[in-house]
Amino acid sequence: MTWFDLKVPPIELRLDKTLPTGQCFRWIQTNPNEWTMVLNKQLITLKQTPESILFKADDEELARQTLADYFQLDICLKDLMEQWCKDKQFKKKQIEGLRMMKQPKIENIFSFICSSNNNISRITSLVNKLNKFGKYVGSVEGVDFHEFPGINELQDVKESELRELGFGYRARYIVESVELIREEGTEWIESLPTLDYQSCKQELMKLSGVGPKVADCICLMSMDKMEAIPVDTHVWQIATRDYGMAKGKNLNAKVYQEISKGFYNIFGPYCGFGLETNTFAPNGLYARSYQAIIQEMVQNGYNTVRLPYSNDIFTSSPQSINFQANPDLKGLNSLQVMDIIINYATSLGMKILLDRHRPDNKGQSELWYTSTVSEQKWISDWVYLANRYKDNTGVIGADLHNEPHGSACWGCGDVNVDWRLAAERCGNAILAVNPNWLIIVEGVEHANSLSYWWGGNLANAGQFPVRLNAANKLVYSIHDYPNSLFAQSWFSDPNYPNNLDSVWDTYWGYLLRQKIAPVLVGEFGTKLIDPKDAPWLQRLVEYIKDSGASWTFWSWNPESGDTGGLVQYDWTTLETAKDQYLQPIKFPL
Repeated sequence: MTWFDLKVPPIELRLDKTLPTGQCFRWIQTNPNEWTMVLNKQLITLKQTPESILFKADDEELARQTLADYFQLDICLKDLMEQWCKDKQFKKKQIEGLRMMKQPKIENIFSFICSSNNNISRITSLVNKLNKFGKYVGSVEGVDFHEFPGINELQDVKESELRELGFGYRARYIVESVELIREEGTEWIESLPTLDYQSCKQELMKLSGVGPKVADCICLMSMDKMEAIPVDTHVWQIATRDYGMAKGKNLNAKVYQEISKGFYNIFGPYCGFGLETNTFAPNGLYARSYQAIIQEMVQNGYNTVRLPYSNDIFTSSPQSINFQANPDLKGLNSLQVMDIIINYATSLGMKILLDRHRPDNKGQSELWYTSTVSEQKWISDWVYLANRYKDNTGVIGADLHNEPHGSACWGCGDVNVDWRLAAERCGNAILAVNPNWLIIVEGVEHANSLSYWWGGNLANAGQFPVRLNAANKLVYSIHDYPNSLFAQSWFSDPNYPNNLDSVWDTYWGYLLRQKIAPVLVGEFGTKLIDPKDAPWLQRLVEYIKDSGASWTFWSWNPESGDTGGLVQYDWTTLETAKDQYLQPIKFPL
């Protein structure tokens, strides 16, 4: 098939800067500098060259028109960049060729419903699962491509089917939104661009799972509302840090509007066209000093921090730090920042558990290794950290891998997927260089024909224990969550919440009851909005106290989308309702 020239220079469009940035989740890289997707019923492949963008398609003219509309090539990005670069903050962070795309409305709506409390990698996975309900169009480099399903295809998809595919609570949002669009008619969606921005946004918020930020994403990316600014915590950080907007406030509706209006006043009617950002930094350091954050933990009776990291910390430098509040962090890499935070926390008497939360910053993984982070690197990085902190007695352990799930098994004997065997290999390597550390081993999702929370199923640990070369260094760990995160079967039991003790005994509590091994409840948390959540939390706290389990709450950080945190978005105000539930199991310093 012939390559055609779209005749767009890199200053106007860079595929590598535009396609993977979290606007659209269906472009698949099929070769170096090449991306493929079905657009307007055509299978289209794009190729970045130093001079232009090339494309392949069956119908050249239709594809050319489709791409011109999709990438909004009638808007001169060069002129906008020259205008925006008069702002010194924008000039420092400009990215050549990053454009806002105008996407098909139904695809854009359901893609961003999938984005709720999610990262780009996982959103991409969910959108591509949804995409397979659409019509098959063809394949490129062995990859099958489909049209994004319309409402007629989506109306046949059941909530239970989506939950089995891993959509979680978003499954209900999708089914309910499909039903509303069917009731209102697809012409309702097609008519929304004719409304003014605020009216369009309010109409979109009728859809299940669509709040102000998601509505703004849809307004911006498929409804021709270039003035829309989706304000998430990262945009809020930029607004407060770089532009002095909404300082010292929570990210509430009023502040959201203040930031949107502020950026409109600075960048004009195309303000939404220019805002895309990726930040990698310890959360909260943009708002307060690390000393103030840690001091508040201690003052409220918390004695241990489970400190998450990804293996990217070994090659990364942090961003989004307020250096006026944290002057001693300026110029440091991620490991050096970790050193300072750990040293300060332990100087106050706190204990630190290091948590390998992700293999990289893109998201969690089923297994302890991925295609880019090998088992060897996983172990060698842990050994490095064990050596680095072996003289700090406040750093007490290694949570080897966060939430093994999916194909991870326990006791199956397959070295490629048996998490118990991998934990032994890594744990013993750590103990060889730092025999004082506790080795924390989370459960899996599936074991002994039973399914549970990711990282929470230890039903097989009694029969197949983790074998370490040092005695009294093994701590099992589980994660447990409420109905608001996923409606597990036990939440609808007529005996709820009195049935919970039996559930916990089955999956992990027996290890404590039978004095087989200690257990850390490493994550549990809630926003306390779902009426079933409070009974769950109260019962779990009672179970922890009665069984002698240790615990770390998820999380201090208010920006956890599923659970919120122990402080509000100002990183200062304590969530007193949650804190009160935890009082019976606190051990203040």
